[in-house]
Amino acid sequence: MTETLIPASITREEYISLVDAANDHFVIVKDVTEPISNTTFQNDDDFSFPIAANEIWVAEYMLYIDGAVNTTGDFKANLVVPSGASGRWSMISQASNATTAFGAILNVSAPIGTLLTAGTVGANTIIPVLARATIRNGATPGTVDFQWAQVTTDAGVPTRLFLDSSLTGQRQR
Repeated sequence: MTETLIPASITREEYISLVDAANDHFVIVKDVTEPISNTTFQNDDDFSFPIAANEIWVAEYMLYIDGAVNTTGDFKANLVVPSGASGRWSMISQASNATTAFGAILNVSAPIGTLLTAGTVGANTIIPVLARATIRNGATPGTVDFQWAQVTTDAGVPTRLFLDSSLTGQRQR
């Protein structure tokens, strides 16, 4: 197994050249905290990787988030994969609409392409979120993109994905 630590600050072209046929494992660590104050999904600035035809990848996202308390803000995520890809992903997190960091824990699994949510309990209360995915690509090569946004728009308190959040990818075949 070849392991590559990829800083989030390199260019996409440099990144793609690192994740090629010779590499079957990579780690990306966010260098900056990223805020979002709306419900429109956006591709994360750092968490994407190329996938070739007929490859199978396991991806693990260790995310650190915060945002508004209770029913505003929160966090939603989605994986966008090439046409013909399939698989499942899961998330272990604070339940949505939480009011305390010691509230209910949510453990959910769904097909790739299903949005998953996590709760936030206030600005500067960082909540860990663990998401894992198995992606079985079909004949179409492309990119696996991690997207996220607020569940409910709260322009006053953005939902943030913090630096030191990470993506680890492992090619299975």
